Amino acid sequence: WLWEDNCCPNNEDEQSGFGAAADDRGHGTHVAGIITSNSIFNGVAPQSKIVAVKVLDQDGNGSGFDLAKAIDWCTDNMDEYNISIISFSIGNNAEENNEYNCQGRAPFTYDPQYEVGIAKSLGMVVVGSSGNSGFTDGISSYACSKNVISVGATNSNDDDLRSSSNRDEILDLLAPGTDIRSAVPSNTQCTYCDSSGYLRLSGTSQATPHVSGAALLMYQYEKLLNNRNASAVVIESLLKRTGKLIADSGTGLNLSRIDVLAALDSQLTVNLTDYWANNSQGKVDFVGSP
Repeated sequence: WLWEDNCCPNNEDEQSGFGAAADDRGHGTHVAGIITSNSIFNGVAPQSKIVAVKVLDQDGNGSGFDLAKAIDWCTDNMDEYNISIISFSIGNNAEENNEYNCQGRAPFTYDPQYEVGIAKSLGMVVVGSSGNSGFTDGISSYACSKNVISVGATNSNDDDLRSSSNRDEILDLLAPGTDIRSAVPSNTQCTYCDSSGYLRLSGTSQATPHVSGAALLMYQYEKLLNNRNASAVVIESLLKRTGKLIADSGTGLNLSRIDVLAALDSQLTVNLTDYWANNSQGKVDFVGSP
């Protein structure tokens, strides 16, 4: 994501209190740091820019309506703030295994499934966490949508999934999600705050921004190489093809753990002319209407 000054709701470059997207839980800061940090612990895409759209409250509660509104805001403002990737490390306790009909069924005024379809149709890449309920026959909403790249978490040895990571045949990718050290607010007034400014956290919330950061790098690299935007379909396909296959001991599924360097090398070394011609558009599946 890229942003400019004066992007807060109050039309300034800073805002606090009501209406601000300040992190009063610490989870969002930790997730964002995995993508963009360039301090003691570098993120996957250091110095990339963040547009913070607040969905959950200080207790980590929210709704599908809140998420849909946030995605809608991103699509409405994608040109103004140059938004190319939407990353959400949130979900519910549903066990969904039908990517064409997972929760959030239209018609609703704001439906996450419909909104991610809009985002993908506009060329944005949407990445979401599969959830941490230990399901082996489904993943959480709204990562279950066909138009979202869903992400599960590997264990500390990087040779299996975390036991708590939701998985199913519709799960798209894996990424590191155990004991991930990243930035958090340095005050002590929130759940994931620490005076050091850093914490180790685990789960699919931490795995998801690894994929979002990889997508950002691939998106930028394609711009530099060929002066065109990388589509969600191509990014997902290359990450799957170049990743490390991990056999899930819980289901027997073979899933691809991303290898960012291999994916970028593939962009450089493989002749993608025909590949792009066949895969650049990608199918966008809409459910209902807004």
